[in-house]
Amino acid sequence: QIPDARLSLLPPSLFTSKRVLDLGCNAGKLTMECMSHLGAKGARGIDLDPYLIADAQRLMEEAKVEGCEFAEVDFMKEGYFEGRKEAGEEYDVIFLLR
Repeated sequence: QIPDARLSLLPPSLFTSKRVLDLGCNAGKLTMECMSHLGAKGARGIDLDPYLIADAQRLMEEAKVEGCEFAEVDFMKEGYFEGRKEAGEEYDVIFLLR
């Protein structure tokens, strides 16, 4: 069973063996659940708050979730997404949940 009810509304096949970008990941709970419960092959969580990113990295280490990364990023900044594909940042699934 998936711990977060919001993810249970989505088909697991959407995430299985996919690379996921979680915009506004907070402390990374959903980002890590994409890996541990839905079979994503990689996940990146980004958030503006450095304290939440630090929590996400700590929780990831404690839970021993591999293939997941977190970064402090202001993705609302104009031009942030320009050139990301060329920079090697390609994702199969991008989500932003509140």
